[in-house]
Amino acid sequence: MMESKKSVYEYVIYDSANEEKFARSFENNSRVKLYAKLPSWFIIATPLGSYNPDWAVLIDADGKDKLYFVLETKADTKFDALRPTEGAKIECGKKHFEALGTEVGFEDIDSFEGFIEEKVVLK
Repeated sequence: MMESKKSVYEYVIYDSANEEKFARSFENNSRVKLYAKLPSWFIIATPLGSYNPDWAVLIDADGKDKLYFVLETKADTKFDALRPTEGAKIECGKKHFEALGTEVGFEDIDSFEGFIEEKVVLK
């Protein structure tokens, strides 16, 4: 657990060293306006069972707010390195948000720097 100034909660509970690294990156990056570690009850039903993504993040992208409601942070997002079921659940999560047809982004990331520099672009 770590104290937070940008989270919707006073403290952020993380499940791994990788999640701690992301939380610290969210705290220290000026483009991150607000973030939350999603609670265990936030689930997406998939054909493979319940899926609980990691984060919701509000970012300043070129002067406009961009909400990534669901971020999946794995130490390695290469699908052959993940358990087959976990990789399939991530794909189901992507399809879920595509089907909603909103401006909300869903990203699976293994590098905060790559996400903030390459993927945070308004489309």
